[in-house]
Amino acid sequence: MSETHDLVLPAHPRAVCVGHALKETLSAGAARSAIVEGMIQGGGFVTASFCVSDGGDGFIDAYEQARPSRHAAATCSGPLGEPVECEYLFDVATGAAVIETARCSGLALVPPGRRDIMASGTAGIGDVMADAMSLGAHKFFIGLGGSATCDGGIGLVMRLQHRLLGDDSASRAFRAADLEMPVPVRMTELRAALSTVDMIVCTDVTNPLTGPFGSAVKFAPQKGAAPEQAALLDSLLGRWADIIEGQIGQRPRDLPGAGAAGGLGFAFMALGGKVQPGAEAFCELVGLRDSLSGCDLVATCEGKFDQTSFHGKAPWRVAMIARAAGRRAVIACGLSDPASVKAARDKGVEILTFAADVPVECRSAEAAARLRGAIENWLIRAREHRASARHFPVVDE
Repeated sequence: MSETHDLVLPAHPRAVCVGHALKETLSAGAARSAIVEGMIQGGGFVTASFCVSDGGDGFIDAYEQARPSRHAAATCSGPLGEPVECEYLFDVATGAAVIETARCSGLALVPPGRRDIMASGTAGIGDVMADAMSLGAHKFFIGLGGSATCDGGIGLVMRLQHRLLGDDSASRAFRAADLEMPVPVRMTELRAALSTVDMIVCTDVTNPLTGPFGSAVKFAPQKGAAPEQAALLDSLLGRWADIIEGQIGQRPRDLPGAGAAGGLGFAFMALGGKVQPGAEAFCELVGLRDSLSGCDLVATCEGKFDQTSFHGKAPWRVAMIARAAGRRAVIACGLSDPASVKAARDKGVEILTFAADVPVECRSAEAAARLRGAIENWLIRAREHRASARHFPVVDE
């Protein structure tokens, strides 16, 4: 715990506003606009504003807000092997392609009645990567949230083997069920083909590939897997890892994030990619730390604030960076868990809940106005009570 600082806000605080997507409600850009408007209406001055993502919802939107990029699209294999159109970004200035896993292998692409974990795969991500490389991409920024799959990345690996190495035996859309049979993987050649390509893979998951906290046991049931399927997949993923690791001479299966997106994290590690916390990657991308030098306050948002918010989520990471720099931090959220709100306050972070009394069917329509009002009203109250405002301790990162 660091030295305590006087964090009472001035009457008209200088603020950094950070947008974050509210799932199925507001895009990261719309959330940023609402926070900025609330800050100005409440009497604050906005010194900087941008968006962040932890690898899930709003990943592409947040990147585009930070770095204007060209929109591109590729026809790719969807999670069940049917063709889907996947939009992605191409940052011409840096040669980076920005891909959101949910748009090509996402759970939202599969109607609930058709969800079949063994029939789902990740070939589509390989299609999009190959398309981007044909445009000149030599860097990838990939968000792993929202996947429908638990195939250990076999779909991705085999599709890249087809597209980059011309291997016709790998041309079909491989899926989780294919883990049950021998697969002719050429990892050494694939890694060589990708040796000049940077792959930054973003996630908020730290789970390993296999075991009681692995991708199959922890996440496959959320994607429709029955208990016996999750157990089978855990065994098959271990066998898949044996094959891959035997070829590359490394053991990424146990590394944090290997279990992300049903094992896609593992596949990207094996291919030479860098899997890292998406929240931190975005904070670096937008230059959050540099922006704090001229501000008193950082305001951001989240759909629901609960115990999961403390583990890899972008809003909490933003708040912790602000607190460590001696700045006030506030997170406005639609819903919240009281115990988590208290835990956040103990760390010096204010949580504003703005939609607890709003009927579910009205939340999307009212979200922007509610978010804007929460920031505005909090600033007004803070100004009215600043003489007796609480002094929060600054915490180390």
